[in-house]
Amino acid sequence: MNRLTSLRKTLTALTAGFFIYAGCGSEEEQSLVDCLVEKNVRLYTAYWCVPCHQQEDLLEEALGEEWGYFKENAVVQCYEEYKLTQECDEKNIGAYPAWEFPQNGPAWAYGVQSLEEIAAFAGCEYNQ
Repeated sequence: MNRLTSLRKTLTALTAGFFIYAGCGSEEEQSLVDCLVEKNVRLYTAYWCVPCHQQEDLLEEALGEEWGYFKENAVVQCYEEYKLTQECDEKNIGAYPAWEFPQNGPAWAYGVQSLEEIAAFAGCEYNQ
């Protein structure tokens, strides 16, 4: 890989207040992540939750480099130093991982979800 190609893959652009990562993941993954972030989909997790770690591992594997962008913009850690955060307390989340789909009322999904299920809940396209 030449320097220009390498540089092109690592460049980021600031657009409308969001960081868009260029050259990361496949086209389908990029559009799924963009769609989820645009629709304000949130994944609520807890550090002690084994299924939360399984969900994050599944997303990291499927999304590749896009995982960092998704994690930064859509994953909410509900516990800081053993204390429930105010945001999670206000949402009254009773199980983890918890997926919030605000465009649907909001709607919630609990437990480990596949990318296909997440995309369907959010109304985003995903073609593996």
